[in-house]
Amino acid sequence: MNNKKLYVWMAAEALVFMVILALVITGKNAATPSGGQSAATATGPTEQATIVYGDKGFSPANIEVSENTRVVFQNNSTKDFWPASNNHPSHTLYPGSGISECGKVTDGSNFDACGPVKPGVLWSFVFKEKGTWGYHDHLNPSQAGTIVVK
Repeated sequence: MNNKKLYVWMAAEALVFMVILALVITGKNAATPSGGQSAATATGPTEQATIVYGDKGFSPANIEVSENTRVVFQNNSTKDFWPASNNHPSHTLYPGSGISECGKVTDGSNFDACGPVKPGVLWSFVFKEKGTWGYHDHLNPSQAGTIVVK
């Protein structure tokens, strides 16, 4: 590869990185698995919390947030994961959610990534319903936690 092509390639990679970084900073999904989407309300989420998925599971596994908070699930593990509402495998605990809704619901109301989230990728969901919501990794249901929405 000659120098001109190398510089063009490097510039393209830098541009992609900056776009992803801007999306992360503004709270948008940098990448969304097939069928998974998280939309904010008309006024947008008021807060943001992050749950990191690592090779040993979710950290923190249990959190308390306010209504209309965007919870970002960040995959820092070496494998795919699939965050979703309990109960496994139907994912119907959170109102309006369910694995059967994947590909049908596009308004962000389905607390289900609807597919694997690759290492290094984020997926988020805005919690609009108060309550105690259990969640798990659909690919490894023993990895689980709870989100309490006040």
